[in-house]
Amino acid sequence: MLTEHDIVETVRAVGLQGAVTASLIKTHNHVYRIQTGENTFFLKTYSKDWYSSDPAQTGGCVAHEACAWRVMAAHGLSTPRVVEADMTCANPLGRPFILTEALRGGALPDQLAKVDRADFHNLLHAVGLYLRRMHAIRFRFPGYIMRDEGPQSPPDPDGWQHNIWTFERFWKDAQQRWQIQATRCGAQLAEEVRGFASQNKAEVESAFEPPRFIHGDCHAHQFFLYRADTGWAVSGVVDMEVASAGCPETDFYKFFCEMTERFPTSSGWWEPLFEGYGREPSIVALRVFMMTWETRPLALAQILKANDWARLLDTMCSTEGEKPDWH
Repeated sequence: MLTEHDIVETVRAVGLQGAVTASLIKTHNHVYRIQTGENTFFLKTYSKDWYSSDPAQTGGCVAHEACAWRVMAAHGLSTPRVVEADMTCANPLGRPFILTEALRGGALPDQLAKVDRADFHNLLHAVGLYLRRMHAIRFRFPGYIMRDEGPQSPPDPDGWQHNIWTFERFWKDAQQRWQIQATRCGAQLAEEVRGFASQNKAEVESAFEPPRFIHGDCHAHQFFLYRADTGWAVSGVVDMEVASAGCPETDFYKFFCEMTERFPTSSGWWEPLFEGYGREPSIVALRVFMMTWETRPLALAQILKANDWARLLDTMCSTEGEKPDWH
């Protein structure tokens, strides 16, 4: 954990003035809320257990997030203002960090919880439009977005990859997960899952082409919105640690997970989201992804039968066993 003295010294070093207070709001990664007068900032360091124990090795994480927002801004999307992106350890913290100004407005689920039906619709429509513009950014190759031009070559087929990058890696990982499902859920159910996925393999594969800008870990609470003169507007999206060139349909999965926990499917909340997005994502691809990441027998059986959005999203509300896992 960083000391308040080190944080204050870091804030001073980047030119922020006034009285400074800092509070830890998140671990794994460590994120601090910093107040300087009426202004709020967030300082993030990279401390997840799969990162190197050498802090210097997390400089690439800083570069990654800063680059993702820079690419988005270049395409006209609203993003947090990056005050400082230090990829070195030559600072009072002794480790790389990124410091951003707080976004205007509030997180999507919090805003949705306190508005009327018309604004409920308009908030989700605005997020759908934002996702549409983000997913419209195309790249030649899949992979992490570490340069403004995107990945410069295909990922190493023998190296580690996120299964949200390429269909080939997703399909390879799926084979392994279906074997696990056979032991946990029974051979017959696992075979039905495999059969549905194989039958719809071409549609799933097409969702990966061409590689497009994706958040990669797309939770609903990461979108911030405010009421502008012309209606609700997205001020930005946070936590771009997994930002990639990959399959846009995968961004909907975690967004759906959080929304189904907070809002009933009877509200039809996905309809204005898709309206803003300009199309429905592939429900077939989403079903295959969910079947692959799911290990709960009842939920798997429900997904196999869920040929509309309400029935599919209802499967995420199940409390049976553990929640599904992915990548």
